[in-house]
Amino acid sequence: MPRAGSTCPPGGFALPAGVLQGLAEGASLAILPTAAAGADAALGRARVTRADTFSARAEVAEAGGDLPRSVVLRRLEDALDFTVSVALPEHGLPAAVVDLVAAGAGARIAFVPADAPDADLRLAVLPDSPRPDALWLLPGSGWVGDFAQTPSIGTEGKPDWELADDLAETLAAVARAANMMKLAGTLRPSAPPVEVALSARPGATGAPQPVALHEVLRVVPGDELAIDITNRAGTDMDVNVLYISPLYAIEHWGAWRLRPGQAIPELARIDVGDSHFGRDRVVVIATPAAPQTPVADLRFLAQPGAQATRSTAGGTALSGMAAVLWQAGFGPATRSLVPRPDPAAQVPQGAIVQVQIETVPSR
Repeated sequence: MPRAGSTCPPGGFALPAGVLQGLAEGASLAILPTAAAGADAALGRARVTRADTFSARAEVAEAGGDLPRSVVLRRLEDALDFTVSVALPEHGLPAAVVDLVAAGAGARIAFVPADAPDADLRLAVLPDSPRPDALWLLPGSGWVGDFAQTPSIGTEGKPDWELADDLAETLAAVARAANMMKLAGTLRPSAPPVEVALSARPGATGAPQPVALHEVLRVVPGDELAIDITNRAGTDMDVNVLYISPLYAIEHWGAWRLRPGQAIPELARIDVGDSHFGRDRVVVIATPAAPQTPVADLRFLAQPGAQATRSTAGGTALSGMAAVLWQAGFGPATRSLVPRPDPAAQVPQGAIVQVQIETVPSR
């Protein structure tokens, strides 16, 4: 949270976080003397008086006396940790590479020992892989489903600085996508304001079959999917839909303002292609829309993702929650799921729910 003056300014403290970060009207914030101070050093409490998509305002609710010239407001409960832990390979990495990667990828990356059980990602050298000299970037489970859809970085002949540069860029891209998925798993309310329903038609024939969102849907090229997104709130909602590929690319599929009861027709028919195989994710982000404001557009979260095979190294100011999402770790990307636009659709241009889909080769 930003620093605020010694007294509550007219209109309250302006906060660069809003509904997407879980702030709601009435939420309590601790007033701290410094950003490093713990909860036991709180000088008082502030209350959120208004929360928008990307920002909020708060006023002092209680204080033990005059506040210092500079204070920090912090939400202590349900804090989100955007740090991505990366397990080192079994035989480690040169200290110079680790230091350079930590500096290049930012504080969101934390290296842990190879045997750390709860690592988010794992670096490994796999002698029996198609690239035995490479560093492979594996999920926390260490399981490799398809080498073609697993990022790897060649090490042969590279000086420490070049390897560190490649690794830092790859880890930064993966961390952004990993944190987006982490948000999707953390900030989903029990009763989201938009209803998301998934259905599939094997071979694009027959009646659509509903699929539970907690299941990982397995599809093959030629299947057809439908993702129905409907505003069930009593107010207008801004909805952004993002696609995350197995190589951690993030693509922005669109932003819409939905009136109560309105749905997004563009995602009613999605073709499953054969450009790659692996687990795709579709993330739906919904935020209340303030009257007479532009549609909240999160296209800045898009990124190319990590390269499957990497051998050589190769403007606009953000504020509010947009900046928080970017720091959390966040062009067109090749994908297996292709939304089929409806040319007749007339939709205004313009809680987080995640759908997981695994594309496998046809038998």
